[in-house]
Amino acid sequence: MMSAGRHLALLFALPLALLAAHAHAATKKVGVAATIENRVEGVLAGAVEKLSAGSEVFDSQLVRTGEASKAGLRFLDDTTLSLSALSEVKLDKFVYGGGKTGSLVVEIPRGLARFATGTMDHKSYAIRTPIATIGVRGTEFEVLTRRDRMTAFLVSGGIEIRTRLGRTYRLTTPNSAITIHRDGRVLGPRAWNGTTTEFANLALPALAQPPAPQGPRKTTTTTTAPVRTGGGTTAAGGGNRLLSPGLLEGGGGFATQAPAAIGTPISPPPPRGGGTQGGGLR
Repeated sequence: MMSAGRHLALLFALPLALLAAHAHAATKKVGVAATIENRVEGVLAGAVEKLSAGSEVFDSQLVRTGEASKAGLRFLDDTTLSLSALSEVKLDKFVYGGGKTGSLVVEIPRGLARFATGTMDHKSYAIRTPIATIGVRGTEFEVLTRRDRMTAFLVSGGIEIRTRLGRTYRLTTPNSAITIHRDGRVLGPRAWNGTTTEFANLALPALAQPPAPQGPRKTTTTTTAPVRTGGGTTAAGGGNRLLSPGLLEGGGGFATQAPAAIGTPISPPPPRGGGTQGGGLR
C-alpha cells in the first residue's frame, strides 16, 4: 500500500513532469548534453529538470551548473559549448538548415564557458554577455562573465568583441586574452599562457581622475617705473616694457637676476646722466 507521503510526492511531481513535457513539445531540439558531471539543470518555460548525459537541450532553454559541476553541450551543427561550475548559458536562438546555413545565438550571463564553432558559416555565431557581444571566425575560445567584467581567451581562430559602450576589440593571435570592465576599463589584448580565470583576476587600470576645478585666474601686470635722466624720461632697461608675473618669479630672460616674489620691488639700474631714481619694478 502506498504511503501518504509518497502519494503527495507523486501528486507534486506529476504536474512538473507534465509542464516539462509541454515545454519540450512547444520548442525545438537544438542538441544534446554530451557530458554531465554532478548537478546540472535545464530550465525551460518555468520547468526545471535535472540533466544527464544524453538529455536533449532545446531552443530558449537555460542550462546551469551547480558547485563542482560541469556540462558539455553539442549542437546539431557540431558546435560544442562546455560549462564550468556555477555557470549559466541560455540558448537564445538556433536555426540550422544543414551544412553552412543557419545561425546560433547564446547568452552567457555568468560563469566560465568554452566555445568551439561547428559546420555553419563563421558569421552565423554570436555569443552575448551583459558587457559585450562576441563574433567568431572559425574559433575556439573561452569567456568568463562576472558581475563587473568579462574576460575572453582565444585558443584558435579569431574573435571580434563589441562592447555595450560601442567599442570594438579583436583577438587574432592564439593564447591571447582581454578583460573588459563594465565601466569601460580594458586590460589587453595581450599574450597569455595562464588560465582565463587568472587573467580575469589581474588588476585593471585605474580610472583617470578629472582635474580639480580651478577658480578664475588673477592677471597681474607689472610696468617699468620711469627714470628721469638728463636727456628726458625713459623706462629702466628700455622703453615702457611690460613684465609678466612669471618673469618676476625668475622665468626665462632674467638669468642674471635673482628670483623675487610677485610684488617685491626690484631696484632698477642706476640712471645715466647723473639723474635721480624714480622708483622700482613692481
